[in-house]
Amino acid sequence: MTHVRNTFIYVFILLALFSSVPQSARAVINPMINYQGRLTNASGISVSNGSYNIRFKLYTSLSGGSPIFTEALTGSDRVVVSSGLFSVMVGSTTALTSIDFDQTLYLGVEIGGTDPTTPTWDGEMSPRKIIGSVPTAFVAKNLNGGNATTSNLMVTSSSTLQSLTFTTATGTSATTTNLFATTASTTNF
Repeated sequence: MTHVRNTFIYVFILLALFSSVPQSARAVINPMINYQGRLTNASGISVSNGSYNIRFKLYTSLSGGSPIFTEALTGSDRVVVSSGLFSVMVGSTTALTSIDFDQTLYLGVEIGGTDPTTPTWDGEMSPRKIIGSVPTAFVAKNLNGGNATTSNLMVTSSSTLQSLTFTTATGTSATTTNLFATTASTTNF
C-alpha cells in the first residue's frame, strides 16, 4: 500500500511540475503582399499566356516621388500569366522587412514583356494602387517595441491574488495580458 501511495505522490508531483510551465503561442506572419491582376493590351484584350517580367514599386505618394521599395520579377522569377490573369506575392524576392507599413503606401506596377534576359519596361501603370489595411498587420509583429505593452504575470503558489496592475497601451488600442495561475491543478485566465 505504501508503494502505491508513493507512486501516486510521484505522479502527482510530476503532473504538477509539467502543468505549471506556462505555454505560449506565437503567430508567424508571412511578410509578403498578395497581388492579383489582369493584363490587357491597349484594346482591352487579355495578353497572350506566358511568363512576364513585372516590376513592383512602393511609394508614399499617389503620384511623383521616389520609390521606397522596388522588386523586379524577371528571369526565372517571371510571373505566369494565364488568360490575362496573374497572382504574385510582392516581397517574394526582395524582402519587405525594412518598409514602414504604419503609413499610407501606393503600389506601382510596370510590365517588361516576356524576354527572360532583357525586359522592355513599358512605363508604370497609372494610377498607383493604394495598399489596403492588411499589410499594416506587419506592425503587430513589433508592438512590444512600440507604444503597446505586454504584461505577463505568473502566480505559482498563492490561492488569492491581492493586487494586480496592468499597464495600458498608449498610441494604439492593443494591450495583451497573460495571467497564468497554477496550484495543484492548472487554471489559465
